[in-house]
Amino acid sequence: MFVAPFLVSLLIGAAILGGIYAARRRGKLSRQAAVAFALFIVVLVIAVTWFAPIPYIV
Repeated sequence: MFVAPFLVSLLIGAAILGGIYAARRRGKLSRQAAVAFALFIVVLVIAVTWFAPIPYIV
């Protein structure tokens, strides 16, 4: 039960990071924007992983 939200957020994060990488390779995204997006995704995955078990516990 605890693994499902983590896996979903990880898959979504990986897809978005893949899109960021592809846009960066084509030159459509600046380095600073790519780093900002990547940090946002990492924080989002950590937040979902950290707070998702709460409804299962309560």
